[in-house]
Amino acid sequence: MQNIYDFLGQPVKFPIPLGPGATATMTCAADHIREALREQGLSGKKVRPYATTGHGRVEGKRMHLGKWIENLH
Repeated sequence: MQNIYDFLGQPVKFPIPLGPGATATMTCAADHIREALREQGLSGKKVRPYATTGHGRVEGKRMHLGKWIENLH
């Protein structure tokens, strides 16, 4: 799943350049993710966020995106 618009509706441009020690945060509306999962017939199980850097691919912890979204209030 790739975010193509930010929370203001502006296109997200990749790659996002980051200097040493810098961070980037992507914010998505839960309703948009829920809709995308439903449209594609996906549960969101075993989703692993990742980023590709100059040092290689860095992966986050696996998560069940569908359940995570349902727990947002």
